[in-house]
Amino acid sequence: MNLTVTKFNKLLNTLLKDKNLEENLSKIIREIEADFEFQSVGIFLKLSKSNLYRLKIARNISHCYEKNTIFSSDDQLIRDLSNLKPLKIKISNIINLEKEFSHLVILPVHNNLELLGFIFIDRMEGEYTNSEITVLEIYASIISMIVSFVNQRMLIERMTDVNKITGMYSYKTFYEKTEKMLFHAKRYNRDISIITLKLDNFENIIGTIGKKNTDSLLKQISCILTEHLRETDLIGHIYQDTFVITMPETHENISLIAIYRVDEKIKKLSLFNNFKVGWGVIEKKNKEDNLEELLRKSKEAAFESTRKEDDNVTIY
Repeated sequence: MNLTVTKFNKLLNTLLKDKNLEENLSKIIREIEADFEFQSVGIFLKLSKSNLYRLKIARNISHCYEKNTIFSSDDQLIRDLSNLKPLKIKISNIINLEKEFSHLVILPVHNNLELLGFIFIDRMEGEYTNSEITVLEIYASIISMIVSFVNQRMLIERMTDVNKITGMYSYKTFYEKTEKMLFHAKRYNRDISIITLKLDNFENIIGTIGKKNTDSLLKQISCILTEHLRETDLIGHIYQDTFVITMPETHENISLIAIYRVDEKIKKLSLFNNFKVGWGVIEKKNKEDNLEELLRKSKEAAFESTRKEDDNVTIY
C-alpha cells in the first residue's frame, strides 16, 4: 500500500506541473497500461456547451471508432452514469464498444455533481477484482481533478488579455493560444479549423450608425459567438472588423454547421441593417501547416465571401 501511495503521489506531482490536458491524460493512461491487464481503455469527455461525449484518448481502439463514436445524454450509458457510480458490465452487446469483452468497468469523471465524462477499461478474459476497481476509481478521481483544473483555468484565462469592447481575446493572446492548439493537433493527428468573420466596409458601418452603436453591434456579435459556440472554441477579436475562431477537433465541414447557425443570428440583429459579413474557413491539412499561413488564408477567404452574392461563406 505504501508503494501505491508513493506511486500516486509521484503521478500527481507530475500532472500538476503540466497544463496541457492531452499530455496529462496520456500520462495517466500510461500508468494504467503498466498496472492493468486490458483489451482496450479510453477516456470520453463532454464537449463544452453540449450534451455529447467524445473519445479524447484511448489504447487499442481503431481510428474509425475514435472519430465516429459519440455518446449523448439521452443514451442509456450516460443516464446510468448520471448517479456518478462505477458500472461493471459482463454482457458486451448492451453497450456500443468496439470489442467484445468478458468484463467492462466504466467509471465517471465528475465534479460538483456534474458528469464531465468517463473512463472505460475492459478485459477479453477474466474479471477485475474489487481491489483493482478501487485503484481504477483513484485514477478516475485524478482525471476528474485534472479536467476540472483545466476547465477552471480556461475560465480564468478568458478574463484576461481581452478586447475591451467585446471581451474577446486580443490578437497576441489569440495567436499564442491557437499556436499551442495547432501544435497538439499536429502531434496527436487531430482536426482543427480556423474561421475568420469579417465585417464588410467597417468604416461605412461607423459612418451610418455611429461609433457607440457600432460598439454595441460588436458586443452583440460577441455574445452570439459565445452563446452558440463551444467553450473549447477559441474566439479572438483581432482587428476592429475581424473576429477569428479556432475550433479544436473539428473538421471544416463540421464547423460549417456552427457558422451558418451563428450567421443567421447575426443577420437578425437590429443594428446590422443591410451590412454584410464574410466567413472564411480553413482546416489543418498536414503537419507542415503553420498558423500564420492558416490565418492569412482564412482572412483571404472571408474577404472573398464579402464579395459573393449567393453565399457569404468560403472554404479555402
